Amino acid sequence: MLDQALIEQLSKQAGDILDQIEPVVHAWRTEDPQSDSINEVFRGLHTIKGGFGFFGLKNIKMLAHALEDDLSEVRSMHINLTPDHVELCIRAFARLRSLCAEPWTSDDAEIEPLFKELGFTDTESLSEDGSNEAAQWPLIPSHKQCEQAIKLSRDIFRITLRTSRDIEEQGLTLLDMNDMLTALGNPMQMATGLDDIDGLTDCLSIDLAYQVLFMTSVGVEDLALTLDIPEECIEVLNLQEFIKHEDDEPDMAIDGIEYLLHSIGHVSAELAERMEKQVKFEYDVVDVSLDAAQRLGLQACLIHLLRNALDHGIESPDDRIKHGKEATGI
Repeated sequence: MLDQALIEQLSKQAGDILDQIEPVVHAWRTEDPQSDSINEVFRGLHTIKGGFGFFGLKNIKMLAHALEDDLSEVRSMHINLTPDHVELCIRAFARLRSLCAEPWTSDDAEIEPLFKELGFTDTESLSEDGSNEAAQWPLIPSHKQCEQAIKLSRDIFRITLRTSRDIEEQGLTLLDMNDMLTALGNPMQMATGLDDIDGLTDCLSIDLAYQVLFMTSVGVEDLALTLDIPEECIEVLNLQEFIKHEDDEPDMAIDGIEYLLHSIGHVSAELAERMEKQVKFEYDVVDVSLDAAQRLGLQACLIHLLRNALDHGIESPDDRIKHGKEATGI
């Protein structure tokens, strides 16, 4: 349940941020953007994305993310900022402003055409970032994030705060906190602990747990001092624990039917998650080799059968329990 006061506060603060960065973008019509100006705009977008993404307002988060990624490509000189591209950015920022001004209806807005103009054919390509609305708790970094941190010789911290005690009582907002984190490193994912919340009354009265995965080269002591939070709120993650090694996979011949079925097991897990069902994929075969045509044909048939089984043969966990079955189907 969204807190009206906090959302209105975010809306006002986002407007203030856009008041600062939109003129910078408009100036690119007559002058080449410098790295400092791109970084200023980038920081503003990152703050807006994190703040609204925390509350699950997808369109605002995704559009800010798309603009942020677009400017990353400009900053790294992978794309040129042509006059037409500047005009596209200006239109996208105007659209972002309108969404932030009306956050309650922002997720009903049609923004897919704008995504396509920015070079994104779907929003899935923007989803691996912070604050996804269905984040697990506690947050854990992805394999890719761990590899990136190791490559850059940085740490990933899991910071756990309380929205009242550690943020509001310090005279800060969530956008302020996200802005401070962005200045110190890279906030990668954010979530709130909602297990103990039941409706709007609790949301307004409970001091919510607020968690951030944060990549930085700053040490714990300096980070705690800068953010003015106890060091106990900051957990240094052992990245090796979250990296999946190739040798963790079963030793199977890649041209065998067992390897194919093992791969189909991963597909079943993904499909079940999309359908909000729980399944356990099991198989018992004598391994035999398959040529390329056999593998492709069998894979297509198996996935088709799997979809039908999940769609029509496995009930939702609640329905299964009502009928005296285990929540997880096999």
